[in-house]
Amino acid sequence: AGKMNQMVRQLLNLTALEFGNDTLQAEAFDLTELIQGVVNSAKILIQQSEAEVVFVNNGPIAVYADEFKIEEVFMNFLSNAV
Repeated sequence: AGKMNQMVRQLLNLTALEFGNDTLQAEAFDLTELIQGVVNSAKILIQQSEAEVVFVNNGPIAVYADEFKIEEVFMNFLSNAV
């Protein structure tokens, strides 16, 4: 149910972006910390697929973007790769 809910939210977000009805909530955040969080939250998925994910943390990377949308991008990238 959780995965289905996430997929529906992603489709709604995509539709909003395509029709220009979505607004970005840009803020400063640490990209390295966000990626580490995505990898940590996907540990079960990674283990189930018997994949190996190596993330080398070379320190903070400050960015100014919509953190929620960037997190979605990395989660999609990781789940598609797995």
